[in-house]
Amino acid sequence: MTSKGFSIIEVLISVTILSSVLIILLDVKGQNLFLVEKMQNMPFLNTMIALTAHSNISSKNKIYIKDIVKTNDDNLRKQLKNISVTRKDDLLNREVVTVNDLEITIKNYETRFHLHGITKIFYSFRLNF
Repeated sequence: MTSKGFSIIEVLISVTILSSVLIILLDVKGQNLFLVEKMQNMPFLNTMIALTAHSNISSKNKIYIKDIVKTNDDNLRKQLKNISVTRKDDLLNREVVTVNDLEITIKNYETRFHLHGITKIFYSFRLNF
């Protein structure tokens, strides 16, 4: 007996394979959209970290951008209201050097700024006479 159509088993197997491929493609598309959105926000987030790094507020661990940027623009103020950057200072090393009876303390710091999955690291040193 010759059959010119597909059996139910063949149709079920092909539908299962096609469904699996479609699910994988949709997942890849979702991941790509997430990465594209993250890349589009990078310049804005880098600017927020730079503003925090160059501010004079150094004693806080959580710095709100609204405390740094003073503006009369209500829309910008609303946008910046809840944005905060986490700052963490770590002392890497401390060295005391004496030159001609002058004691100089050199401290090296690593400062990490973190905002929405982006971390920037700055290195600095302080001299105390």
